[in-house]
Amino acid sequence: MPRASPFTPAFDDLVNSLLTEWHVPGTSIAIIDGPNTFTKGYGHSQYPNTKATPETLYYTASTTKSFTAATVALLIDDSQSHTKPLTWTTPLSTLLPTDFILASPTTTNQITLEDALSHRTGLPEHSYHFTPSGASPQTEVRKLRHLPLTATPREKYMYNSFMYTAVSVAVEKITGVELGSFLRARIWGPLGMRNTYWSVGEAEADGGDIARGYAWVSGSGYSALEYPEYSELSGAGCMISSVVDYAAWVRCMMRGGVLSERAREALTAPRIVCEGPTNLFPGTHLYGLGWRVDGYRGQRVVWHTGSIAGFGSVVMFLPGVEWGVVIFGNATVRSNMMQQVLYMYLLDEMLGTPGVER
Repeated sequence: MPRASPFTPAFDDLVNSLLTEWHVPGTSIAIIDGPNTFTKGYGHSQYPNTKATPETLYYTASTTKSFTAATVALLIDDSQSHTKPLTWTTPLSTLLPTDFILASPTTTNQITLEDALSHRTGLPEHSYHFTPSGASPQTEVRKLRHLPLTATPREKYMYNSFMYTAVSVAVEKITGVELGSFLRARIWGPLGMRNTYWSVGEAEADGGDIARGYAWVSGSGYSALEYPEYSELSGAGCMISSVVDYAAWVRCMMRGGVLSERAREALTAPRIVCEGPTNLFPGTHLYGLGWRVDGYRGQRVVWHTGSIAGFGSVVMFLPGVEWGVVIFGNATVRSNMMQQVLYMYLLDEMLGTPGVER
């Protein structure tokens, strides 16, 4: 039975007021509710003339990580008949012996695919060492040997995008193709994600509505940013997509499709505690493989955010009730702050949280 649209006048008013309050030009939203998908755009993808729509393309930033982890799950399933099958505990150094070298030889040999994808390697973020100039992912991975470790493997959670870039290079070595091409063949294409891209050049060639990223400058208003070139990030955060396409990904994670049940369970199984001051959910916060895992009002919440110059994103689903939400926006950091208000509102509306408890 078709369900009522969650895009009520009250919700529309909330979104529009938040766009103004947080100085975000535009946002696109998809809500997945059982077999139904509801989508809508608000504000502008290119200020002030082009309206945001559900098909508007945004950089999806670190929500890319869930796709990268999924490629490893696919390769693990593919290799089960091999003499030496790939596993989550395969050391990354055995796949990239000349590229994946850390400051400690012992740690180099200890880090597994699972460790790299769950941010428990002992290497802190070091994001300022990324080169935003179109360097190759392999070049970025080779920097790891010069970066200090601050913990032992599996001791603590420390978010690190370099590790996802390293896994990306490993996947490319195994498959012989660029990670984006592998994703298109094994995930995007089969799920009907026809407006998802690995670079802004691909998106521009298809002629889609690519949102422009903006910064807010007090006293002068919106300042348009150049489209970033993040090829060096690879599987850490370089995807471009729409909320319509991401809705298909959320449904796959909840209902299956291109991923086996075993793969989906592995991706969302908690691997480490990841306390964080910006996490609004109560209780202990956990991290799986490309996904955060929390609990809210008796429901398991699987989610991830992304933030990159000019763009913010969040993707979330509650497998127990087959409900999910995807929100993309085109303002640096401010999109993410606005998205927190929106997804908590939507969660409470869906779960029927009493007003005094919100």
